[in-house]
Amino acid sequence: MQVAPGKGHNGVIIILPNWDHYLENQINTSLSLSPLAQLSEDKQWLRRVAPLPSLSSADVDSRTIYVENLSPHGTDHDSVRNMFKSFGNITYVR
Repeated sequence: MQVAPGKGHNGVIIILPNWDHYLENQINTSLSLSPLAQLSEDKQWLRRVAPLPSLSSADVDSRTIYVENLSPHGTDHDSVRNMFKSFGNITYVR
């Protein structure tokens, strides 16, 4: 038995025999109801229903990531681009 990471009503701790299974079912249910995402039949993959909208240059900060603690040896712009290319189009690396 596992203790759920939270409290139920009136401060009572919820104890579930299989918390991971319960949590997985809750996530799958939420995703299946989403108008923005589609969950595969085997529940292993998630995809957008519609592509992301194009953003203006003013919105670039909202789609910018900052990565730190990369190895200084063998890390260049091309290696960073290759690391993240599977996540989508990379416009700029600095």
